[in-house]
Amino acid sequence: MLGSLLERKKIRNDFESHFNKLISLVDNEMDTVKKLFDIQKTLKDDTDEIVVQRNMPKVAGTLKWCQELKDRATVPFESMKKLDYRIFDMNSEKIERIEKKYKELLMLIDGFSSDVYNEWCIQVGELSNDNLKKNLITRNQKDKTIGTNFDPQLIAVLKEVKYLKFFK
Repeated sequence: MLGSLLERKKIRNDFESHFNKLISLVDNEMDTVKKLFDIQKTLKDDTDEIVVQRNMPKVAGTLKWCQELKDRATVPFESMKKLDYRIFDMNSEKIERIEKKYKELLMLIDGFSSDVYNEWCIQVGELSNDNLKKNLITRNQKDKTIGTNFDPQLIAVLKEVKYLKFFK
């Protein structure tokens, strides 16, 4: 976005004084994303729960949260990478360190989301098979009414499948 504008000396000189601040802000954003990830990962490890959006099922909400976290790290990083920092005669060590942080973050988030999804895949088969063995229609012996036998676990699985189809 600023590529051709930064070739103009007056604009480049004005922007150059703010370039280090921009790099620091991107670096701080990577640290913030890592802290958010660590909080949720610790919560998942300790309680097997994760804080997700209110109306989302557990697994689909976790995968959505992972995607949102990746986006939060990717947008500023990709914007920073579009700038040609060589025209500022700046040592690129700080930028390389940020790039390393970014790649590590993506690996952590992708690994976490894969683990959550694979764990769900293992459980969903067992839950579905157990619930499919049950009769769908039941009769109350006291008043002879007919009812459905939908287990709450089966309903939870159906909600997850509904939301997860958007992620694959």
